[in-house]
Amino acid sequence: MIAVGIVRQSRGRDESLSPAEQRERIAALCEREGLRLAAVHEEIDVSGFKSALPERHGLSAALSAIEDGSADVLVVAYFDRLFRRMAVQAEVVARVEAAGGRVLTADMGEISEATAAQWISGTMLGVVSEYYARSAKERSAAAQQMAVAEGRPPFGSFPPGLAVGADGRLCADVSMPVVRE
Repeated sequence: MIAVGIVRQSRGRDESLSPAEQRERIAALCEREGLRLAAVHEEIDVSGFKSALPERHGLSAALSAIEDGSADVLVVAYFDRLFRRMAVQAEVVARVEAAGGRVLTADMGEISEATAAQWISGTMLGVVSEYYARSAKERSAAAQQMAVAEGRPPFGSFPPGLAVGADGRLCADVSMPVVRE
């Protein structure tokens, strides 16, 4: 059987679940299961919560490979790297199974809707994953609003031309060249 993997990371600078580590877990899972890993699609700087399926280019490509018969199994290292939104989970699992394929995660096993027990298990995992994403968004919103009110940057990276001044506030980045027409 042929597998296609997904590596997803919300922020490129986030080292908590590095793409290399996810690739290793995917490869190990494929070896244990006797699967030939044909491709691994990376989704770096892609939110599993904010991004709908059309915006998930790697997942869409993997799904297409299963639907066109060039792959049989969708493989991921961690369930929450694959799904953080129930609507995406439901669509992907239904389409993979309709094409005769499987969804396999290294941490949670097979995700399926084939039986009532598999459906409730996968649904509960999906609900918890989406809940975590929603609650993190709610908790961080207050801190971001406070930072803006205090004149501090609410995030780690800045658009070109902005920097953090000595007083901790956003200011013009004087090291950036000025562009004039």
